[in-house]
Amino acid sequence: MGGLHTIRFFIGMVKFYSAFKRAMIVFKGLFKGMVIEIKGLFIGLVIEYKGLFKRAIIEFKGLLKRIGEIKVILVRWPYNYIKRRTS
Repeated sequence: MGGLHTIRFFIGMVKFYSAFKRAMIVFKGLFKGMVIEIKGLFIGLVIEYKGLFKRAIIEFKGLLKRIGEIKVILVRWPYNYIKRRTS
């Protein structure tokens, strides 16, 4: 995935899917949610970040899957990008 262009695309997708207003990026040194469009398939992540990822709700092809804990690798690249931008 390609750096600044990619993150701008994702932010654009967040704004575009106004129906998913809860899944927005919150800048307070931490981020709470993301909306990601991958190859035309919509995946929404609702993340609570308090040292660990506590919950993620993923919608994939109309199916919902709940995950108790998510590895940082799943969202490491945007987290690192945001961390660099806010530090």
